[in-house]
Amino acid sequence: MTTLLLEYFNYWFSILKTDTFVVYLLTGMYKRGNLFVCFFISAFLCCAFSCQFAFAQASNRDEIFLKAKELLGNNPDETIKVGQHLVSLEDNHSKISAVKRLVSEAYLVKGDYHNALVYAFEAGYDFERLAIEDKIEVLLLKSSILFDLSLDAQANTYLKQAEDYVGMVENSSLKDDFENNLLLHEIMVLVRKQNFSKSAVLFNDTNAFLDKNVDLKQEFNIAKGFVFLNLKQLDSARIYFDKALDFSSKRKTESFFEKSVVLAEKSKVFFVEKNHQQAIALLNESLNLAKKINNVPLFRLVNKQLSVNYLALNDKPNYQLYNNEFLVLDGKLEEMEEESINSAFNLISEEYDRNFVVEENKAKNKLYIFLVGTVLLMVISIAFYLKNSWKRKRLNEIIKYLEISKNLFHKPATIEVKPSDKRMFIPIETEQLLLAKLKRFEQSTRFTSNDISLATLASQFDTNTKYLSEIINKHYEDNFNTYINKLRINFIIEKLKSDPNYIHYKISYLAEKCGFSSHSSFATVFKAITGITPATFIELLKEDLDKEKEEEVLDEM
Repeated sequence: MTTLLLEYFNYWFSILKTDTFVVYLLTGMYKRGNLFVCFFISAFLCCAFSCQFAFAQASNRDEIFLKAKELLGNNPDETIKVGQHLVSLEDNHSKISAVKRLVSEAYLVKGDYHNALVYAFEAGYDFERLAIEDKIEVLLLKSSILFDLSLDAQANTYLKQAEDYVGMVENSSLKDDFENNLLLHEIMVLVRKQNFSKSAVLFNDTNAFLDKNVDLKQEFNIAKGFVFLNLKQLDSARIYFDKALDFSSKRKTESFFEKSVVLAEKSKVFFVEKNHQQAIALLNESLNLAKKINNVPLFRLVNKQLSVNYLALNDKPNYQLYNNEFLVLDGKLEEMEEESINSAFNLISEEYDRNFVVEENKAKNKLYIFLVGTVLLMVISIAFYLKNSWKRKRLNEIIKYLEISKNLFHKPATIEVKPSDKRMFIPIETEQLLLAKLKRFEQSTRFTSNDISLATLASQFDTNTKYLSEIINKHYEDNFNTYINKLRINFIIEKLKSDPNYIHYKISYLAEKCGFSSHSSFATVFKAITGITPATFIELLKEDLDKEKEEEVLDEM
């Protein structure tokens, strides 16, 4: 899309760039009074020039970044200057992170671990906003520097995070590159622990995609040379060092740092073979390259190797010269490493504090959202409850209404002989006779008389009140009053169901009809027995009758 836009604007620039044409066009339009057209053309030209300028700026920054990357191995100071300038121009988080990683790598080329760490941690400052690929690069860079400073525990933390993010990479080719990079890190960790045999075995785990990433393949060649050298497999070590030197010489811009390291390591092959003159020649070449990039750790390594080679040749003057230089550099390097380690802990601590604040803010935001959500949910729930509470009440009333269709009291089918458990003894014949009389009583309407009592009924049954009370309690599990009330309520319910006129009567009339002396006592007993008020029952009964009528009309249609 960007390319197409550039082509489009360049096409118009090829027409409009001549001053004569633009002036003639705008002047002619102005004289004809076409001010709107003049404004439109001017606006178009401004937009076109602005877009081309913005695209050109972005394109130029990308080109500068690539050139700075090419200078990394032979002019790290220039890479640092360019990188610091680019950081001030960029506003894209991924690009800023990439530039800061490049500056960090440039400081590594110089052997300045302190500044390398500073920029590595700055590259991951907006970590959450970076793409997964950038996150992995930042974590691997931090891990590599911390391993170099022998801070293995801290380095492993970042390496583990990088492994987790690599598993999220969707691009298969890119994922293979990262997996090879992780493998290289694992190998170098084993090398630092001097576990060279296991390191050599791990080289077999590299995948085919390694051939497509020439820079990573170069790192593997150097690592292989180093491992085989320590395994005393000199021929294999020489082969990989030669491959690394050959590749280095074919680079578009030769890396002094890379070549200096390989030459210093290859010199060890000749040292083991006691070819000290050849080793010294390689070390001198390495030293000259190291001076161009001013890398103290590399100076120290080369001077140490030169001193031991001259010692092997019994050349005491040169031995003392390079050994003294080595001791000076060793002390300087120790101070640099101590500063770098302090910086590492400070940066890790600051990052931890920053991440803690970020996580704390996230937790607070989540808490606020949760609280707001909870309050909102409570408000909605209360509103919903208030809105629908009558529905729940109605549902309970309907359930009670449906249950009323069942018998309101237990009527015994047969007489069971139960243990006396302190009950009054009543002869079986008497019990049967009283139950039969109760059945006939229930089928009558005598219970609707408001002067009915236990004594009255006992007199009618030619028995005593104790016998009658005992029979009712035993077989109906109610006292006399509850027994009578249930008969009355059942009676009026049947009337309401069977005679449509009853649903239009007043509650006071219904109370009187079934034997209650007042409206209030009837309503209280009705609700106690059925669970709903008489008015609610009548209302539900009306709804049922209306539905039945609707169904009858539909059937007739």
